[in-house]
Amino acid sequence: MDIHNWVEFKLAGTYTRLRSLAIEGVISKQCLEAFSAPNLTSLDLYVDKARDYFSVVSCKGIDLRTLKNATIGWIYRIEDDTVAEFLVGIREFLMAAPNLEKLVLLNTGSAALVLKLLTDDCISLYQSHPLWIVLDDDEMELGRGDNRSPSVALFREETGCIPDCSWEDVFLHLAGALEF
Repeated sequence: MDIHNWVEFKLAGTYTRLRSLAIEGVISKQCLEAFSAPNLTSLDLYVDKARDYFSVVSCKGIDLRTLKNATIGWIYRIEDDTVAEFLVGIREFLMAAPNLEKLVLLNTGSAALVLKLLTDDCISLYQSHPLWIVLDDDEMELGRGDNRSPSVALFREETGCIPDCSWEDVFLHLAGALEF
């Protein structure tokens, strides 16, 4: 099911056959409160507000632990002061979806945040099973254990993402980017 809506909407009902959902636009908390997709395995979020991630994470009708595939990031240029909010939203989403097998990143900005999280705050995620990370035409299996940092460094190099640095430097880079 694909939803393209830049005004608030409401999804209602239980969709037991729904395996894949793509939402582009505004996702308010109220739009998902009567929605249930217990067998969802693929979720694509094309959003431009950090709160949209919180709305999805707090939806009781979607068990993010069953997701195998996800696409995350933002579509348009976000305001500089919201990069930190996106970091929290993406962190919450990744923590709620520990069984992902494939994670598609929409742009280098979201990639910078995700790769930093997976080598820092969330390094324990995706250690027990393979996770493929995709950005544009580049795809790589995320290393586990001692192989995590080298695999992320190689992916950063291949995709032109900012190299490993402090969170402060990540924020400075993203705040100065024209498009992310």
